Amino acid sequence: MSHLETTLRPQPRLDLKWLKSDLQNILTEESSLINCWNSLIADGEVTGAFSDGLLNSAGVTARKGEFGKYYCNQKVLTCTCCDGICGPSTGCNCQPCQKLDSEESAQKEGKEALPSTESLLARWAWTPQPTLEQLSQFISSLNAEQKLLCGEAASSTLSATRLHFRLVILKRYFVALNRVPHSVDYEHGLITSRKSTESLQTRNLVKLGKSKTWNLDPAVGLARVGSRAALNFAFAFLRKAWRMGEDIDLCSELLTESLEALQMLPVATLFQQGEVSPVWLEVVESSVKFLRQVITGDMCGGRQNFAIPIEDQHTSLNLLMELAIQKGTLSSILDIVLLLLTLWDKQTNLNDNRNISQMASAPLLPFLKRFSQIPSPSPEFSDKDPEENLTCTQTFLNFVELPDDDALEVDLKQGASFMMAHLDRLATPHIPPLSFNKSNFYYNGQRVFGWGWFSWTFGVGPQNCDTISELTVKQICCSDRTILMLTQSGKVYFMYYSSDTQCPQVLEAFQDKEIVKIAAHPEGKHFLALTQDYDVYSWGNGDGGRLGHGDTSSKDEPTLIQALKGKDIVDVECGGTYSAAISANGALYTWGRGNYGRLGHGTAEDCLVPTMISALSDEHIVKVACGSFYAHTLCVTSQGKVYSWGDGDYGKLGRGGSDGSKLPRLIEKLQTVKISQVYCGAQFSVALSDDGKIYTWGKGEGWKLGHATEEHVRFPEMVEALQDKRVVAVSLGVGHVLALTEEGEVYAWGKNENKQVCDSLELYVQQPRLVESLRGQRVVGVCCGPAQSFAWTDVNSRTPKTSVPFVIDLSEQTFKLIDKLLEAVVTNSIAQDKECIAVAALNLLHLQASLLVFIWVWVSWIAGFLAIFAYK
Repeated sequence: MSHLETTLRPQPRLDLKWLKSDLQNILTEESSLINCWNSLIADGEVTGAFSDGLLNSAGVTARKGEFGKYYCNQKVLTCTCCDGICGPSTGCNCQPCQKLDSEESAQKEGKEALPSTESLLARWAWTPQPTLEQLSQFISSLNAEQKLLCGEAASSTLSATRLHFRLVILKRYFVALNRVPHSVDYEHGLITSRKSTESLQTRNLVKLGKSKTWNLDPAVGLARVGSRAALNFAFAFLRKAWRMGEDIDLCSELLTESLEALQMLPVATLFQQGEVSPVWLEVVESSVKFLRQVITGDMCGGRQNFAIPIEDQHTSLNLLMELAIQKGTLSSILDIVLLLLTLWDKQTNLNDNRNISQMASAPLLPFLKRFSQIPSPSPEFSDKDPEENLTCTQTFLNFVELPDDDALEVDLKQGASFMMAHLDRLATPHIPPLSFNKSNFYYNGQRVFGWGWFSWTFGVGPQNCDTISELTVKQICCSDRTILMLTQSGKVYFMYYSSDTQCPQVLEAFQDKEIVKIAAHPEGKHFLALTQDYDVYSWGNGDGGRLGHGDTSSKDEPTLIQALKGKDIVDVECGGTYSAAISANGALYTWGRGNYGRLGHGTAEDCLVPTMISALSDEHIVKVACGSFYAHTLCVTSQGKVYSWGDGDYGKLGRGGSDGSKLPRLIEKLQTVKISQVYCGAQFSVALSDDGKIYTWGKGEGWKLGHATEEHVRFPEMVEALQDKRVVAVSLGVGHVLALTEEGEVYAWGKNENKQVCDSLELYVQQPRLVESLRGQRVVGVCCGPAQSFAWTDVNSRTPKTSVPFVIDLSEQTFKLIDKLLEAVVTNSIAQDKECIAVAALNLLHLQASLLVFIWVWVSWIAGFLAIFAYK
């Protein structure tokens, strides 16, 4: 099969990855091109005859069955004609696989295959002479075969293969660029229209100062008049002195004293322009304009000629550079670099060789030494390999030595290279890794880590789930086979543990609703979701009436629980086979399987609709926890009291025996402790106190109680290993436990068969153990699956700065100056200077563009610039 017979299937979940990719490197470097193409195939975005199957919209690989239908053997069917898994044995396939069938049918439409010329010739050997229509069909078939043959021959060349790779990659990039933005755009909360307006006003203070309608304080107005008069007088005096050749010493003294005054100031004093008087900003802008004219020799007007001494031009150049370092913006420094390159090029490429090169060098050592002493910021991405950072600019700085004599002149081009190398040094700690770098410290605000059993990961210990991280997760909950994710914007995504890749799919049923809470159980097969309007939706397996719709039917899509409409529900929880909800007035509702009296209604019968527990009508319930199959239930009142009911095996009800109860009963041993949260595990219970202490009781087998013993515990006992920690959240799996402390540390214990506790060969971890690889990650949430663990950091745990002295300046002028620098590099014939300036400029461009992508400041001019730059 020809490599051209491939199909691009862009996955919306990967759009952010493509927008962050280094497109120029991919298109120019052969290894990067091949790696990118292989990544397209691995992600299921390029398919062909080589594909084992196709990724359906649920992120699961579907393969074609005997009758031409696609089956994923994953999604549960709930149709009336069959009850099973999407597979050939059932006959029916799920909706995501049906979409694949429809796509294939649409592709085949209009592609009528012509008979082969060989079959036509064989048929005519024993038949009458062919008709004109048959001859015409033969010619069409012959042309089609020749076209196919020529296409295969042409596409088999190396150049055609690479061209095809590039075109497909470009198409994928622009699909991501033009597609509707991902819902993550406003979740980070980094940019608001108000901040953008304030920044724009600050940047234009000088321009506004020239407006006739600018209303100022009288004192500011007088200061502006005075400063303009003083500047105009000083500039006029200098012009006259240079033109007449008089008072030259006085001119030099004036410029030198101004330079010395600026050198006494710390750097970047004018960077925060909002805190600087607009009068001073206007003075700086006027001075910069005048000094540029002095340096470039553009002060001649009409027939007047200015013989400006070279010493005054050198001092003016140093003055201009000092003003740039006081402004502290990247654009001001890049402007100086371009000026140095322009002066060097002007003086070294004179048409008249009788002229002496006077400005190809200048005494810049005091400024260069000061610029080199600007300290580098602490790195934001501590995972970077130091060897990867050893670029040509770093090598240049390691070997360059500045002379001690400040009076020595420095070549202007070398001075420009020196400044760019130090800009690269200052920018490196802020530069995020590329999107194809699978580092654990991804550069966006939040990171989600997963460990245990997953189909898509091959490592051990917490691995960064980069695709999930880009959703900006608010909550994660797990069922027996599925991960459910709630984002900061209120959208719900789901994904299977057995998915071939990280492929979160949005629940379309909630597109026009904002979800505030989701619920599932590690041993359950159903889900609950709570909206901001206090409505409750359920879907999944409906056995026993656990969905609350008055029947035992399963639901593929989230369906509103009508019985809870108007009850002002504020919390929901799932058990293995039943559900619970709490209203704003503290009423507790339960429904689903009722065996062992787990529902608290005084019977063991199933309940098909949410029913209030009347035995707790006098209490204000604030939290509830539901158990698994041999279930028990716990709840917490507003006073911190804990009630338990249901199955009592192993003492998991916390009252000293194994007796069960069909009605809620108080746990006496916890009356002296104010409990804030409770959790039900498989035959054991956990309570979290208001002061962050953990109490566990129930079945001790598998070390899941954290007491360093496998003995059963029939009364609540504090977990001594964590008594010095303040725990803020707990999550229970089938056989393991995660605990999150106030400092963001994660402790785990229990069953470790799939490394869901830690990277250890131990089958069981007997006591709470710190997950070392998450140290320092500022974790804010944890969740357990049956054999999986998740932890996620704060959304703003790494909020990128949008303005940093000398390195981050998200203005249009910055991008224009970088473009000019790269253009100047192309025409430069000196290899070392070209490499240093080019690397530094590209790194600065990478930093600015990455920040724009991250905060979604998508402006038309920057999108166009990046597209043009990608083709350069």
